Amino acid sequence: MVARTLFVLAACCACGDNHVLVTPESVAATGQDGQRVEVTGEVHTVTFDSVMSAQRQAALARRAGEPTLAWLVDEDDEAEAGQPHAYGDPPDGYPRTPDHYVLIRSATPDGITFGTPAFTPGLLKEAWGLGVHLTDIDPAAPLPEIGSVIKVTGTLHRVPWNQRDEMLPILDDARLEVVSGPPALAGPGAACTRDAACNARLICDRTTQTCQPPPREIYWADPWRDLNGACDSDADCPLGQRCDPGYTIAATGPYAVHYFPAQDTGRHVCVLAAGATLASECPRIYTARDLIGARFVTGKEICVRAAMLAPVPAGDGDTHDQIKVDEPLPYPKADAPYYVFGAATENSPIYRDPAHGAAAIADPVTDQDIVALGTYRYDPGHGWYEIHPVKAYFAPR
Repeated sequence: MVARTLFVLAACCACGDNHVLVTPESVAATGQDGQRVEVTGEVHTVTFDSVMSAQRQAALARRAGEPTLAWLVDEDDEAEAGQPHAYGDPPDGYPRTPDHYVLIRSATPDGITFGTPAFTPGLLKEAWGLGVHLTDIDPAAPLPEIGSVIKVTGTLHRVPWNQRDEMLPILDDARLEVVSGPPALAGPGAACTRDAACNARLICDRTTQTCQPPPREIYWADPWRDLNGACDSDADCPLGQRCDPGYTIAATGPYAVHYFPAQDTGRHVCVLAAGATLASECPRIYTARDLIGARFVTGKEICVRAAMLAPVPAGDGDTHDQIKVDEPLPYPKADAPYYVFGAATENSPIYRDPAHGAAAIADPVTDQDIVALGTYRYDPGHGWYEIHPVKAYFAPR
């Protein structure tokens, strides 16, 4: 396919003695700090950075020695239930930095794949490969997709990342070109009928029916596409979904609203349109690595395929339907490692409610292969990205 340039963050330096063509592995192993390199590799991961706050470190220290699943999904539950809608990451969890990384390699090293006999949790540097550092993602130029082959020109540095002890290799001031990869999804201003038809940094705007950025950065506790899926009319729902007037969010009982009851009790809920299928809702299906790596703009409806790790009931009534992450290492610290707890898709009691009839969302079972559809958001209290709420679990094609 014809190569296309996605990022131009700095003008390419003139080629000279220090400008060489190499593999990601050789750059990571032998490249000199400050060296300008040109390298081609395959994208295996996108990731980001956050900072574990002192408050969160202290909270985790108090839990030392306890089984993770005994407290993780119930911690601070009552305090969280009464919080108001918010428009920022609270400072006492895992606030994010602006940093994103596209990780490349030419071969998969041993020991980094979950579920294999050689899997070793400490192999961060091996799982990282070589990182391309970005701090500003143009909505017209999303991060290249996993499996894409890219050519990068950048300046090599080894840096501490995510409060870890290891120095990891990255390319700064990078010029990135996609050599091969999946067809590009719709960009800004293109006509659309679903969020999933637009590229990863855009949603399908209901008013214009075109791909656009969200109205603002969408946070976990944001009222826009809130985590209850609450609505008063179709205008409150993502395009392709409708507000179901036949369902009312309850204040009490096993399927009652838990978060934001003052705002959402008595409202209705966004559901898929009649006749929705995997093909109609998911023109592009992503992986668990994409889910946890900050690929998407928050507030977007996304589709992710994975195998179920385990359904974990939580004190807020949600089922954490945790999915397996095949390469769980090169991601920021969170409350639990991804090789222990998996990635979060949250099936809320509002959507599990039998009052929905056949449309009630059942929790998948361990090892079931699924495609999860729902709203992308960052949980700053736990330090991970999640699908919350889930709008559907489809069987893969």
